[in-house]
Amino acid sequence: MRSRSTHAFAFIAALAIVTSVGPPADASHARTPMEITATAKGRELARQGATRHTALGVARKASNLKVWQLAGGDYLVGTRLPENLATSTTHNPDGSVVLEVSYDVGAEDRGLPKIASLDGLTAAVPTWAWRDQDCFSRIGNAAGWLDSCYALHKLVYETSSYDYWKLEQWGTLAAKGLGKIYNGWLAAKKASSGSSAMTWQDWSPRGNVSGSCVNLTLRVEALGAAFTSPAFFCEQNIPHKYSAAGSFKMEWSCGCIWPFGQPYPNSRKIDYLQAVRVVNGGSVRWTLSAGMHAR
Repeated sequence: MRSRSTHAFAFIAALAIVTSVGPPADASHARTPMEITATAKGRELARQGATRHTALGVARKASNLKVWQLAGGDYLVGTRLPENLATSTTHNPDGSVVLEVSYDVGAEDRGLPKIASLDGLTAAVPTWAWRDQDCFSRIGNAAGWLDSCYALHKLVYETSSYDYWKLEQWGTLAAKGLGKIYNGWLAAKKASSGSSAMTWQDWSPRGNVSGSCVNLTLRVEALGAAFTSPAFFCEQNIPHKYSAAGSFKMEWSCGCIWPFGQPYPNSRKIDYLQAVRVVNGGSVRWTLSAGMHAR
């Protein structure tokens, strides 16, 4: 099972989501996703999703997943419909397809003390503690799929005048059939409501990673406590850290033009970490989005 941190509680989760590179040319939006979990198609998609999530290092049973049909015959797979879900499928004039999804996630932690004692004598050191995660899959009939995951950790056992939160998004994308993938991304920004003001603390990776496939260790730190996570990057991997705290985008690109994309069954991974601080007792809330471009 994949370990997400050297100073964090263990967790398992998987998520599949998908976003766009540019303004939609022909977007179809599902007003009300229709659950099809009990159908033959639903059972098969749940089985496929569970297999892929497990391959990502996440233990997932098909019986724990639900399946919804979206507009245009595309699908969403997950344990629940996420909050403020929005999806679209864009069919461009050049024959390429862009899948999109966005939704809100967040947490608050007012109940834990700022510092605690391990044995009545020794104060505990700052530690990243798991707080939330969830799993979804966005699958396009004519394009492919992107499986990814988010997880939230909070720094506990500290005496700072701030609270520190870490968000991670990671995933895998692939084309279907005769299709090829050209780029994909995971992104987050502070939600428009429900979140305290955020200030940047740390992010990873801090620069582009390009070339042949390579194993890396992502790392963010607050008050001397490091959170680390393994990553595997191929081709071009471009982080976009924006001035607004909490706004970050991690993009994979094959660095190629049609028809030289990554063909089925090749897959590619995306991963990043970010850490922010908020006022003591504050809450964090992000709007997550992600996507892929296939042809």
